[in-house]
Amino acid sequence: MKNNIKNQAVSPVIAVMLMLVVTIIIAAVVSGFAAGLTSDYQRPQSMTFSGKLSVSNGVVLTHTGGDALSTKQINIQMRPGPAFGIVTYAATVVNKTTITNAAGTSAWETWMGGNGGINTWSPGDSAYILPPYQDGTYLQPGQSSSYYFAKTANIGKTVIVELINENGQLFARSEIPILS
Repeated sequence: MKNNIKNQAVSPVIAVMLMLVVTIIIAAVVSGFAAGLTSDYQRPQSMTFSGKLSVSNGVVLTHTGGDALSTKQINIQMRPGPAFGIVTYAATVVNKTTITNAAGTSAWETWMGGNGGINTWSPGDSAYILPPYQDGTYLQPGQSSSYYFAKTANIGKTVIVELINENGQLFARSEIPILS
């Protein structure tokens, strides 16, 4: 009879040990997956900017804070503001060869598609779209001329400027005024 009592006590101890081992293995697998998921995480780009569109002098966009951005990895998209009515869906990506420094001598990208002289856009830097490139034929190709931004009839309205990363994700947006 003594042998039976000893065998009965061993069985629950083994069951508890097995449950502990299985729990530890599951915890290790879950923590391994969690660590793997976070190691690939990249903080999204963050920045703020302001700007203005002058009918006679072009567009100025000033990086007012946040991350320095690679000009090769971002696109500037412009669309009519709410005062234009239902055409706010008509967005146009700005040709990077028209985005320059204040002197107009160094572009974000060359005609050949390579990097120009401006590789980063840092806080405090300004990007310019100088005449004649602020005109609708350059800035808004394919759109009706009645909706061109750089027209005296549109002074006082706004343009929505959006920065989009290379994956097509919007990461900064600003509404800029149209001035004379």
